Amino acid sequence: MSAQGAPAPSWTEEILDGDPITVERLDQALLLVAYFMERDGPVYAPLYERLERELEVLKRTEATVERAHQRLLAATVKQLAEVGIDRKRIADPR
Repeated sequence: MSAQGAPAPSWTEEILDGDPITVERLDQALLLVAYFMERDGPVYAPLYERLERELEVLKRTEATVERAHQRLLAATVKQLAEVGIDRKRIADPR
């Protein structure tokens, strides 16, 4: 936690200055670190492994968000009303 009580940013947020972390950016970073490893040896292996883990977490999270969205879209008006959701408040399909 920071001094103000907010959670400290992750190392990736600090490096990217708040820019969103995307699958594409992580793929680019992996390619770059692979090149560094080819040139300089295994010194960058821990970074490469960390980026691989971050990529897998991001992909799983994106898949989960999509499954949840699809569940909302598939629900009937009655099902949504039973839990207090107005269909008009659900985003259109992507």
